[in-house]
Amino acid sequence: MKLRKAELLVRSCIQRLTIYEVLNALWKELHLLRVIPEGRAVEFADVLKRVVSLVVVLDIGGWRRF
Repeated sequence: MKLRKAELLVRSCIQRLTIYEVLNALWKELHLLRVIPEGRAVEFADVLKRVVSLVVVLDIGGWRRF
């Protein structure tokens, strides 16, 4: 997404954890490293939201072994 090639993710699958990890990396770049401004981070989060709506989000629920 940073390379502005989000269209490559359309019709792909991601894990639910991927969303958390991307937002965590975004938070780190904004608050810890201070390499992106807040407005840019909000734009990036909006793009992530749109991308997530276009991909299949895999959930591991029901995959428990006792």
